[in-house]
Amino acid sequence: MNRLLLLFITCLSPFYTAFSHASEETCTENQPLTEVSYRVSADVAAVKEENSAYKLVVDTEPYVYGQDKLTVAGTLTVCTDKNVTDFVAYYAYNGQTCTKKVTGLSLKKDESYSFSFDETLPLAVNDTVRYEVWAEVNGEVLEKIACQTVPFSFKTHRRTVFEVGTALWCGYCPKGIVATRMMSEKYPEDFICIDVHGGDVLQLKDYINALGLTNYPSAKINRKAVCERPMTLVDNNGKEEFIIGEGGFETYFLNAQKEPAVADIDLTAVSDGNQIKVTAETRFSVCSKNHTYQLALVVVEDKVTLENECQKNNFSGAGFSMGGFESQPYQIRPAVCEHVARTILDDFNGIPGSIPAEIKLEESYTFEYPLTLPATVVSEEEVRLVALLLDKNTGEIVNANTCKMSPVGIDSETATQQELVCVQEGDACAVSFHAEKAGAVKVCLYRPDGSLVYCTTSEGESGVRTCRLPLSGESGLFVVTLQQDNQTQSVKFLAE
Repeated sequence: MNRLLLLFITCLSPFYTAFSHASEETCTENQPLTEVSYRVSADVAAVKEENSAYKLVVDTEPYVYGQDKLTVAGTLTVCTDKNVTDFVAYYAYNGQTCTKKVTGLSLKKDESYSFSFDETLPLAVNDTVRYEVWAEVNGEVLEKIACQTVPFSFKTHRRTVFEVGTALWCGYCPKGIVATRMMSEKYPEDFICIDVHGGDVLQLKDYINALGLTNYPSAKINRKAVCERPMTLVDNNGKEEFIIGEGGFETYFLNAQKEPAVADIDLTAVSDGNQIKVTAETRFSVCSKNHTYQLALVVVEDKVTLENECQKNNFSGAGFSMGGFESQPYQIRPAVCEHVARTILDDFNGIPGSIPAEIKLEESYTFEYPLTLPATVVSEEEVRLVALLLDKNTGEIVNANTCKMSPVGIDSETATQQELVCVQEGDACAVSFHAEKAGAVKVCLYRPDGSLVYCTTSEGESGVRTCRLPLSGESGLFVVTLQQDNQTQSVKFLAE
C-alpha cells in the first residue's frame, strides 16, 4: 500500500483532549537517558508517501543551543474514518530503541495527539545526533523518519550575503536595484548586499568572473545558492506588481537565515585618511576538524555618482510599479550606484592565515589588517567594510558582518588632554569640554559601528564650552568625538 507520510515541525506543546489515556515507556536496552526541558521552533524538511491513513509529525528541532540533552517528541494525526484507541511510538539511536505506548484514546478523523519520550538523547557540541522515529497504529507500521539535530555552544547572529551581479548597460538591472533596496530596508541587521559590476566602468573583473553569474541581475547567496529572479510578478486584485517574495530575493534570504552560523564576527574599521585599521574578532559556536576557515574583506562604497555614465532602464514607461524606475527615462544620467564592490582582499578566496587552522570552541580569534583604500573610492564617508567568513572546504560564506569606518580616536588613545565630559539629559547627550583656543570645534556622536548619529560645530573663545547632541530615541553605547584643527579626542558614552 502506498502511504503519505509528512514530516513537519510544530511547537513542542501538549495536545489536550477530552478523554483520559495511559502511557507506558520502555527501552530495549537498560540505558536510561536523563530528562531535559526542550522547546521547538525551526522547520524540518518533509518526507512523503502517498495515501497515508495517519500523519506523524516529529517535533524535534534540527539545531539547539547550549543543551546537553534532547527530548524526542511528535504528534500523530488521524486522516481516516477509522478511530484510533492506542498506538506505539518508537525512536532508535545508536543501537538502542525506545518505546512509548499510548492507550485510552478515542481519536477521530482530523484529531491529533502529541507525545514525547521520557528517555532523552545525549548531546555534545560538534557531534550531530542522528536518529529515526516511527509508529505503529491499528496494526499498521509507518515508515521510519530519519532525523538529525546539530548542537551549538551558543546562538550566533546569522547574516546572509547577496553578491549581486549587475551592470550599467543592463536594462533589467533596476529590478535588482529595487529588490536590494527593499531587502536592506526590511532586514537592515541581517541582509548584506555587495553589488559586483561586470562589463562597465565599475567592473571588478576577477571578482565577477569568480562568482560565475551569467545573467544580470542575479545573486549568489552565501556562495551557496543562485537566485536569477530578484522579484516576482504577481497579480494583486487584477493589478500586476513585482514583489521580493515568492521565489525572489526574500525567499532565498529567509531560507538562508534558517541555517545557524558556525561563528560570530565582530568588525571594526578605524580610518586615518586613506589608511584603515580593520579588526575582525571571530568566535566559534561549533567547529569541526574537517573544516577550515579564513576571512575575506570587501571594500564597498555607497552613493557612487557617475556624471558621465548612465544606467539603462527597460522599465521606463512601464504600466506597473518598479520602485520609481517606471517614471525614469531609458537612460538615467548621472548613474547613482549603491553597494559597489571596490576591492576584495586578498582575493575571492580570502586572506590566508586570517583564521587559525586549529579552532577551539568559544575562543575568540582577533585578526588585524592594515588596509589602504583603493584609488577608485570617491567618498570615504560612504565606504563600509564587509568581512566574509569562508569555509575553505566548500567555498561557502558561513557568516559575515559589515561596518562603517570610524574616524581616528574612537578606538585609539586620546589625542589631546582636553577635558571632555558627557552626561545624558533626556533624549540628548550633553557635552562639556575645554577648548584650548578660540575657533571652531567639531563635536560628533557615533554609533559603535562608526555610523554618524549627529554632528555639530561649536564656535567661541578658549575655555569651557557646552553643546547638546540629540539621541533621536536611541540608546546603548555611543562614541563622542571632539576635533579642533588636527587634534581629535574621543570618549565612550552610554545612553539609557
